[in-house]
Amino acid sequence: MVHRTGLRGVRLEDLSRWTAAERVGTSDDRDREREDEARGSEGSHGARVADRTGVWIARGYASGVRIVVIGGRGFLGSRAVRALRVAGVETVVAGRSGDVVVDLARPETFGALAGASVVVDCSSSHEVSPMALASHVLAHGGVLLSASSDAGVIDALLRAHRGSAGPGALVLGAGIFTGVSNALARAAFDALPGCEELVLGVRTSPFSGAGAGTIDLMIDVLGAPTRTVVNGAITTGGSIARGPALPFVEGTYATLEVPFAEPIMLHASTRVPNVTMYMAPAPSLLRLAFLSLPASLLRMRWARALMRLQFLLLRRFVLAWLGARVGLVAIARAAEESRTLALTVNDGFALAGAAIAAAALALAARTPPPRGTFVVDELVSLDAMLSRARSLAPSLRIETRGFSIGDAR
Repeated sequence: MVHRTGLRGVRLEDLSRWTAAERVGTSDDRDREREDEARGSEGSHGARVADRTGVWIARGYASGVRIVVIGGRGFLGSRAVRALRVAGVETVVAGRSGDVVVDLARPETFGALAGASVVVDCSSSHEVSPMALASHVLAHGGVLLSASSDAGVIDALLRAHRGSAGPGALVLGAGIFTGVSNALARAAFDALPGCEELVLGVRTSPFSGAGAGTIDLMIDVLGAPTRTVVNGAITTGGSIARGPALPFVEGTYATLEVPFAEPIMLHASTRVPNVTMYMAPAPSLLRLAFLSLPASLLRMRWARALMRLQFLLLRRFVLAWLGARVGLVAIARAAEESRTLALTVNDGFALAGAAIAAAALALAARTPPPRGTFVVDELVSLDAMLSRARSLAPSLRIETRGFSIGDAR
C-alpha cells in the first residue's frame, strides 16, 4: 500500500513536544522570499524582520531559539534557512564573508557562534574539514548539526569524537542522504527485532537540479573506495561496482555500490553488524556510464576537472527535465524475516533543506541539551523529521510504503 502525507495514519512517534505556535506553514514562494529578504514581511502569523547582519526574527514564535547556519547562502544552506524562516526562529546566516563571519579554516572566528541554540554546518566539507569546528563546539558547549555526506569526513569525525562527553554535542547527518536516509533505516531497524542486516538504496538523478557542491561530491564518490560494514567490521573495497536490484516506491531498479557514509553511521548508531548502501541513478543509462569509467581516470586532477564541466553541462541542458525527484528504500533483515520501508519525494533538494531545519528544531527543543557525539537517528525519529519537514515546505509531495507519516502536532 502506498500512503501520501496529509492523510492521518499511525504516527511513529508522539510529536506533542512541538507546540502549535511553532507549526507555522506558508507557501514556498521564491518571489515572496526575495521580497522578504529585501524589506522583511508582515504576515498573518506575525512580523518578520531582517536586519543588516542577516538575522531573521519572527516575533511571537519559538522565542529564545537562535540557529546559526554556516553556508546559509549556498545551494543546500539557503533551503535550510528558508525552512527555518517558515518555522519562525531567529536564524543567523554565517559564512567566510559578510557581517557574521565563521570560517572553518580560521578557528578564531568560532566565537561568533556563542549563544546559538544549534549551529548547522552546510559548508562544503570536501573543501575545508569541519574537524576544528566540531572540536570547538564539543569543548565549549552548544550543538553542532553537520550536513556533510562525505564518508571520509564522517568516518574521521566519528573516530575522533564518538567517545566525547561534551559539554557540547556533535550530531552527524542532516538533509536527505545523509539525514532522512538514516532515519528511514533506523525505523526499519526498530520495526524488526533481532535485525542483522540493513540495506539502503537511493534513486536520484545525481546532477539534475544539483548545486556545484553536490556535483563535486558525486565526482569524489565515483573515485573513492566503497565502504560497507560486514560482520561488524568496516571494509574498504574498490571503485563503484554493480549492486542488487532494489524495490523503490516507483518500481524495482538495478543499482551501483558506491561509497556512501550511511553504512558507517548506522553501524555506529544501531550496532547492526552488516550495512550496505546502493544508488540507482536516473536515468538508468547513467548506471552503465558510471560502470564504464576507469577508476584510475577519476583520480587524475585534469580528468576530474573535465568531468566536473561535463556534469555541469549535463545538469543544465540534458538532465534538467528529470527534476529533483528522489526515492529512498531501507530493508531490515533478520534470520527469516525482513521489513521494507520506502519513500519518494517530488523535490529532494527541498526535502533536504526542510529536513535540516526539522532536525535543528528538534535538537533545539531537547531538554537538557544533548552532550557528546551522535548520529542523527539516535536523537530525531523519521516521523519527527518528515512531519516537521512537510509543515515547513508544503509544496513537498511524499509517498511512502511500509509506513505512514503522522501529522505534526
